[in-house]
Amino acid sequence: AVPTFISVVPGEKNISVSEPSSQTVPGHSSCTFTVSLQLSNYGAFSGNVHVRLDGRPFDSVGVEAFVGEPSLEIEPAKIALKPSTAVGELVSERGLRGFVRLINHLNVPIAFTWTSANGSRCFQIFPRSGAVSPHSCLDCEVAYRYSFAQPISSTDRVLFHLSTSSEDAGLQGTPKCLECEVRLPPAELTSVTKRIKFQDVACGLPATQMFALHNRGPGLAFVEVNSPWPQDEISIVVEPIECEIRAREQAVFQVTCCVRREGHFETPIAVLHRGKEVMNLTAQGNCVWPKIAISPSCLYFAGTPVGSQASSAFTVSNTSTVPAQIAFAFDGNRDFEVSCGDGEPDNELQPSSSKEYRLIFKPNKISNYDFQLPLLVNKTRSLQEFCRIRATGVRPMVCISPSRILLKRSVPVDKEGIDGACFYREIRIENVTSEMLSWQIDMPQLPQSMSISLTSGETDGTAGQLTGILMHLGESVVISMKVVPPDQPCSHSIALSIKITDHLDRHQAEMVMLRVEVTEPQITCVPSRIFLPPLALSTPVKIALMLKIDCLEGSFELRNIVFVTGRKNCTDDYLLRVDLPQGRVFRLAEGCLQLRAFLQFESSEITCIANRPQPPCLVFIVQSREKDCNFVMRACVLVAFSADSSLLSLTHLRNLSHGLEEATISGESLLAYPLNWSTRTTTTVELWLRHNGFVDGPRGLRFPDDFRRRLSLDDIRLERTNQSRKLTVHNLGGLIECLSHVVGVWNPPGVPRSISLPLEDTAKCTAIIYNHLSALICFVEAQGGCLSHIFPEYLMTHKDYIRWIEHGRPCGYDQVIRVDGLDVDPSEGNVIIPKTVTTNFKGNTSIACSSISKLSPEEFECISRIAWTDLFLQLIKCFEMRPLWSKSSEHELLSWVNSAIGRSWRDLCEENGRLTSSTWHRPGAPKVANFDTDFSNGLALACLIAHHVPFIVKESLSELILDPHEPQDRFHNCIQIVKALALIHVDFQLTPDDIYNTSDVYVLLLLTRLYQCLPGYAVKSSLAFEGKLNPKLLLPQNLPYRLVNRFILTRQLTGACATGLDLD
Repeated sequence: AVPTFISVVPGEKNISVSEPSSQTVPGHSSCTFTVSLQLSNYGAFSGNVHVRLDGRPFDSVGVEAFVGEPSLEIEPAKIALKPSTAVGELVSERGLRGFVRLINHLNVPIAFTWTSANGSRCFQIFPRSGAVSPHSCLDCEVAYRYSFAQPISSTDRVLFHLSTSSEDAGLQGTPKCLECEVRLPPAELTSVTKRIKFQDVACGLPATQMFALHNRGPGLAFVEVNSPWPQDEISIVVEPIECEIRAREQAVFQVTCCVRREGHFETPIAVLHRGKEVMNLTAQGNCVWPKIAISPSCLYFAGTPVGSQASSAFTVSNTSTVPAQIAFAFDGNRDFEVSCGDGEPDNELQPSSSKEYRLIFKPNKISNYDFQLPLLVNKTRSLQEFCRIRATGVRPMVCISPSRILLKRSVPVDKEGIDGACFYREIRIENVTSEMLSWQIDMPQLPQSMSISLTSGETDGTAGQLTGILMHLGESVVISMKVVPPDQPCSHSIALSIKITDHLDRHQAEMVMLRVEVTEPQITCVPSRIFLPPLALSTPVKIALMLKIDCLEGSFELRNIVFVTGRKNCTDDYLLRVDLPQGRVFRLAEGCLQLRAFLQFESSEITCIANRPQPPCLVFIVQSREKDCNFVMRACVLVAFSADSSLLSLTHLRNLSHGLEEATISGESLLAYPLNWSTRTTTTVELWLRHNGFVDGPRGLRFPDDFRRRLSLDDIRLERTNQSRKLTVHNLGGLIECLSHVVGVWNPPGVPRSISLPLEDTAKCTAIIYNHLSALICFVEAQGGCLSHIFPEYLMTHKDYIRWIEHGRPCGYDQVIRVDGLDVDPSEGNVIIPKTVTTNFKGNTSIACSSISKLSPEEFECISRIAWTDLFLQLIKCFEMRPLWSKSSEHELLSWVNSAIGRSWRDLCEENGRLTSSTWHRPGAPKVANFDTDFSNGLALACLIAHHVPFIVKESLSELILDPHEPQDRFHNCIQIVKALALIHVDFQLTPDDIYNTSDVYVLLLLTRLYQCLPGYAVKSSLAFEGKLNPKLLLPQNLPYRLVNRFILTRQLTGACATGLDLD
C-alpha cells in the first residue's frame, strides 16, 4: 500500500532499457518498461534483465530472441508465360503476364529489389522494389513484350534476382532467383503466291503492289520483311517492315518498287519469323521507258522586245502503257519558263493521254536562241529531239509604264447598280531610240455597258484610234484613260495594243494589260466551321467569332441571324444565342471592317444537331447603312453540336485541362479537341471490342485499322477473286460482324452487309464507300448517338480520303444551299437568338458554304482514330448501357457499387488475414464518387465481386491490403482483382496496370459488363450425388440465362477435395 521505487538494469550489453529505466510506483498500481535488443549475428540469443526494489535485488526477467536471415519466399519459383487460347492478344503491345508472390514469414518488414540477370528489355517486373509487411505477402507481375530488336526462339528464359534486406537492422539476405520462361506456340506462314507481279513499270517512277501473309498455325507470327538494299538500278521498300500476325489471321503488306533500267527485273524479298528466314518472295516485272511526243515540232519567238513577253502553246502526249512524269530544265535560263493548266511545271501524264503546256519567252537582254526543248521524262533528261525553240530578243523602241494596270473596287451594289464608279489612270510612252517614232493605239473590243476613253493632250480616241509622234530620244507622251465599268459586279481582262513604227517602217507591238474588277463587299467569319464534340447538359460553351468585310468604304450593321437546318422537326431544347459586346455596327480595324461576336450554346436536354445530310449553318445578315442603299450581305458559318449526359460522350471534355469544373467551357480549347485526345481511350475501346464485340467470343483486333481496311479500296482490289471486272461484291467482314453483335440484329437497318463496287471507276467507288460510311453514322445517330463532329470521310483510309477529294468530294454535302424566308425583320438589342429556317431546294435564296480544308496525313490519322473511337463509344452507349438504365445510368452504377461496398466490406475485413497499419483496427469502407481514382486501389471492385460471388473471398480476396498507402500495395490489390475475375471467368482482358492507371471510360465499360455478369452468377453451396461407386451420376441443373447476346458455360471445381472429383 506504500510507494515503491523500481529500477530495471540490463544484464547483457546487447540489451538496453529505454528511458525512464526507473520509476516510483504508487501502491496498488503498475508501470511499464521498454526493453530493446540489438544483435548483429544470426542465431539464438538469451540473457537477463534485473529488477531492483528500493535499490535491492528483487528478481530477473529472461530475454530470448532468434535472429533469422531477412528473406522472402518466392511462390512459385518458376513461372511460364504463354498466350491465352481464348483471347487474341498482341504480344508486342499488350504482352504476356504472370504473377509471383513474395511471402514474409518474419515479424519485421523486409525490403526487396528485383534485378534482371541478362538485362533483357522484353521482360519487366513490377513493382521492382518495395517492402513486404510482417507476416504477410505481396504479389508482383511479370510481363513480357516481344521486341523485334531481340528476337527469341519458341522457348526463352530469363532469371530475376531477388535481393532482400531488413529495414531496421540493416541485414542483407541471400539473393534468390525467379526463373521466367516464355512458351510461344509455333506459327505457320503461307502466301497465296511467291511472286509479286508488277506487270509494266515506268522507268524511274515508283510503282506499288500489295501481298498478304497468312498465319495458319496456332501461335503468333512475328514477321519481319527484309527487302534488298537500294541499288543504282532498283530499290524496293516494304511497309510495314515489322508486323505481328495472330493465329489464323493475315496481314497485308505494301511493296513500292522503283526501277531505273529497261527490261525484265526480279528481286528477292526475305520474310523472317522470330529472326529466322522462313519464306522468300520475288518481286518481278517489266521496266518500260515512256514514249513521248510533242507537237508542234518547232516554236518561234521572233523579235520579242526586251522587257516584254511572248508565249506559244505546245502539247505533250504519252503514247505508252505506263505513266510519265514531265518536267523542264532550262538550267538557270530565266528568259524561258513553262506553265500548264494548274500552274505547276511538273506533271504526271497517264498512259494514252496528253496535256497542253505554254512556253513563255521573257527576254531581259538582246539575245538569240536556237536549242532543243530541255525535256525531263521521269527525272531523266531526254536525248530525243522533240521540239526546237528559236527565239530572238530585240531592243525595244519605247518604254511603256505601267505595262499592267489593275482596276479594282469593292462597293455596295443595290438593285439599280453602281452609281458614278469610274476609274482614272495614266500611261506613259517614252522614246528610247534616237529616231523618230510614231505610235498608234487601237480601241479594243469591250464588254457591254463598259467604256474606255483615251486622251493625249488635246487629242482623244473617240474615233477608235489614238495616234502620236515621238521626235527624239527621251521624249514621252502621257495618255489619260477613263474607264467606266459595267453597272454590275464584273471581272474583265482587256489588252490595249500599242503599235510602234520607226522611219524605216519597222514595227513593234507592245501590250498594256488592263484588269477591271468591280466586286461587292465580301463578308467572312472566323472561324467558318464549328463542329463541336458532345457537351455536358446545362454546361454552356462560348466561342468567339469575328465578322470581317473586305471594304474600307461604307457603313454596315448586323441586321439579324438565322439558323438554317435541313431537319424539319428540329426541337427547341437547346439555347443558341449570339452576344454582341461592341454593338451591331462594323468598325474599321486591321485594314477591314470588323464586328466581334460570341456564340453561346447550352442545352438542358439530350440534343444532337447532326451534320448530315447537310450541315446546319448560322447565316449572319448584314445590311448597308447608307441612305437609299438596299445592299445586303450574308456570312455562312457551318455548325454542328450536341449535348449528352453519358460519360462515354464526354471524353473530349475530360481531356481538357480544366475538365468539367468550369461553369463555361472555352470554345477555343474545345475546337482544338484533337490536340488533347488521349490514346488510352482508343485502347480501351479496342480491349472492349476484342472481348465483347464478336459473337464467337474473344477475337484479335487492331482497332481501328482492321475496320478501316474493310472499306479500303486498295484492300478490296487485292481481295478480288474471279469476279466480273464490271462489278465486285465485297463483304464487310469483321466490321459488320462486330456491328451486328453489338446491335443484336443480323442486318442493322440501313447498313448492308456487303457493297457492290465498279473497281475500274475510282470516282464511283469512293462515292459508294462514302455513302456506306455515312449510313453507318446515320444509323448510330438514329439510335441516340451524338456524332455531330464526325464526317464520313474521317472513317476512310488516307488514300481513299485523297482520292475522294481529287474526284470532287462525291456524295459530300452541297456547297450551295437554298432557303426561303431569309428576309426576316431586323432584330433589336445586342443579344440575338437566331430564328430557325428549314432548307428548300426550290428556295429563292442561295447560300454558299465553305468546304472542309484538306488534312495532312498526320492530322488525318489523329482525326480518323478519334472518329472511329467516338463511333463505337456511342454504339456501346446506345446498346450496352441504355437498355439497362435510364439516361442517368452512370449515377445508378455508382449507387450499385456503393450498395455492394456497404454489404460486403465487413465480410472482406473478417476474412482478411493481414494486420493493417492500425493493428487490429478495421479500416473504413471506401467511398466511390467517380469512375477513375476511386477504383485505382482495387477495393471497390473487390467489394463488388465479393457481394455477388461470396466464395471468391476465401479463394482470392483474403490477401487484399485494406488500407493501401504505397504504390506496391495498390498494385498488389489490382493483381488480386485480376486473379478473382479470371477465376470466375469474367476477366474482361484485364491487367493490373489497367486498374492501377485506370480511366473513367475503362471503369465505366468494365462495370457495365460486370453488371450483366455478376448478378446472374449463381453458385450452389452444395450438390448432392447419390449412387453406387464408379458409375457416372447425372444431376440436372437449371442454369440462369441473363445475357442477351451471349451465354458462356464454364466448369471449375475449387477446394481441398476437388482433385477427387470430375465434372462433365
